[in-house]
Amino acid sequence: GEEPQQDWRTMLINRSFLVGDAESCSIFACALFARHPERRLPQAVARFTVFPGEDKDYNTIFDKILDVPFVEYRGEYPRTQAIEPSMHDRLMQFVESYLSEDKLFGATRKREWQYPEAVIRELIVNALTHRDWTKQNYVRVEAYNNRLEVISPGALPNGMTIEKIKSGEQVLRNPKLVRIFREYGYLEDQGMGIRRKVIPLMREKNNTEPSFEATDDYFKVTLWKNAQPA
Repeated sequence: GEEPQQDWRTMLINRSFLVGDAESCSIFACALFARHPERRLPQAVARFTVFPGEDKDYNTIFDKILDVPFVEYRGEYPRTQAIEPSMHDRLMQFVESYLSEDKLFGATRKREWQYPEAVIRELIVNALTHRDWTKQNYVRVEAYNNRLEVISPGALPNGMTIEKIKSGEQVLRNPKLVRIFREYGYLEDQGMGIRRKVIPLMREKNNTEPSFEATDDYFKVTLWKNAQPA
């Protein structure tokens, strides 16, 4: 009937999914749910590139731009299993192909990652969540033979610094996106992922420290295969 439909429309407006007279989807909703968000929002894509050496090279091993929704599609309520994976899950599928392999440990096969899987996932989700939408660039994940870089467009927001990030302090650039990602179960650590997951898991993996770089154009986290010289 009309009343339930109106309730849904009000909810979508309140969540910034609909704009105007509730006749069109917001850019926010486009990035989250559109099958091809790039058609309306060119920066709503992510790129995974594998380079053969330690520098950028035109002759890439793999290069893929993903133009897919940020969140997974689960079908009609109350279904909870993903029918179509999210942006970060699709990225992780490509990353897994190039940065991990099945190895035999005794009589058991186990997938071994060059970098901890949980760390890569955390950095990708963070890059998608906290990017600056006023920048036309897109989230990039770049693999080299000695490191992995995850790059999110935009300067750090609202007085945030690298030291504050490493200490676990949280400043939200996109609070509505954060809320949705938490509801989907993508974010768990209340902004503590770098401190509680990324740094300790890299130390445990190979005794390396991630590198952080913040400019006016991007925030970049680098994971190293081996310890860097002082």
